[in-house]
Amino acid sequence: MRRHSPPQASQNTAYDGLLEIPTLQEIIDLVKVKSGEINREIGIYPETKHPTYFQSIGLTLEPPLLATLAANGYQGANAPVFIQSFEVSNLQDLSAFCHWTFKEIPKKSMNYFSA
Repeated sequence: MRRHSPPQASQNTAYDGLLEIPTLQEIIDLVKVKSGEINREIGIYPETKHPTYFQSIGLTLEPPLLATLAANGYQGANAPVFIQSFEVSNLQDLSAFCHWTFKEIPKKSMNYFSA
């Protein structure tokens, strides 16, 4: 695993190359195995990182994300999947592609560090 843009401090790169980042498909495969082991459905929570940037270099994230989800049965209103993005435009694009309804999670609920 390698940090996308490491800060100046050298200790932040001490673990570079030691671990690999799993693909979405590998995560889905793991979730399916673990769901079977505990006999209950486990959802997934993928996040699109920097979708505007990736679109600008010709690597649009939405179609392959939706294809992977569809290939694994994550379709429809009851699919146990939450897609997170800090950019609204790509969530709107996803909604247009798949006709899903996306709900915004209020920012105050995302503040994990409040007392």
